[in-house]
Amino acid sequence: MPGKGIIPCNISYGILVNGYFKKTKINEAMHLFREMPLKGLEPDIVTYTTVLQGLFRLHKCSTALQIFDEMLAAGHKLGFHTYCIMLDGLCGNGLLERALSLLDEIEKKGLHLHIHYYTIVIDGLCKAQKLDTARALFADLPSKGLEPDRSCFPDGATYNIIFRGILKSGELDEAAKLLDIMVGRGFSPDGSTASLSATISKEKMKCLNQDSMDLTIRLDHNMILFAFTGAEYEYQLT
Repeated sequence: MPGKGIIPCNISYGILVNGYFKKTKINEAMHLFREMPLKGLEPDIVTYTTVLQGLFRLHKCSTALQIFDEMLAAGHKLGFHTYCIMLDGLCGNGLLERALSLLDEIEKKGLHLHIHYYTIVIDGLCKAQKLDTARALFADLPSKGLEPDRSCFPDGATYNIIFRGILKSGELDEAAKLLDIMVGRGFSPDGSTASLSATISKEKMKCLNQDSMDLTIRLDHNMILFAFTGAEYEYQLT
């Protein structure tokens, strides 16, 4: 870059590193990352987070954890986005115990908690069919008591994720009760929840009992409200 009149900086390195990861060129991305100190540049939290996200996406978990340890050793103060990337990367690669451990560390450090941390982990647990652990974590959310901002209370995304997990498990009675609570608190089933419910309803059409029929009717009713209000609470990591 210097030969072309471009002065290297964290931003330019970060863009190149991210580009290499997107092209699945791990060696090139890590070479640039390791080159930064040699050029007198100290990787900042944004660069570290870019590397972590790239490694997790390419399932290089051991390297990602090594980079995470290096980042902590360098004294960087982790923020919301970095913790989300870590939790999402760990859950997405099946390292659920490590994700729960990191969540516990965040709590013990007295850091500002956010519902997205828990939503990511609950989603990972549901996808791994660890519904009991997901239920326990979900049920414990109100006890966090983070007044006045209430940032650790379940939001629409959290409700939809745990609802889908319960629905997939076939526990329709529990799903119906949770749907009542969810709607009573002002949240609507999102598109993914509606699609899953429709699929399950079709599969179970021949053996519907009264509770599962109630669930279908309740969900259909809320889908109508959802269509008119546009109140979609799809979870997305930004």
